[in-house]
Amino acid sequence: MTTMPYVSGETPPMMKCGHAAQGNMTTPEGPIWACIIDAGLSVDAINVAEGDEIPNLEGRMAVCTYKRARGGVPHPDNAKPSSPALAFFNHTPNKDTDEYYCGCWGWD
Repeated sequence: MTTMPYVSGETPPMMKCGHAAQGNMTTPEGPIWACIIDAGLSVDAINVAEGDEIPNLEGRMAVCTYKRARGGVPHPDNAKPSSPALAFFNHTPNKDTDEYYCGCWGWD
């Protein structure tokens, strides 16, 4: 099990669950990076991917997980190069594209 201290402003690391960390969890040793999507569901939500576990994102694209924007408007082409810096990024190795959230439904 490998955790990583949380540092505000750093690009989030990839977690073993497949998501990029989106937040942090408080521990007695201080805050650590965590996947808030899988927190409480998988111990991999607090374990940072290392070595061969870190996905090679070179040449991969990520698309928003929503198919339509708010109000039912067809979603614009929002493909971006895959990166843990994208909001709620999820590496999906069994698909042609990875996933992220573009903000089309708001941030509240």
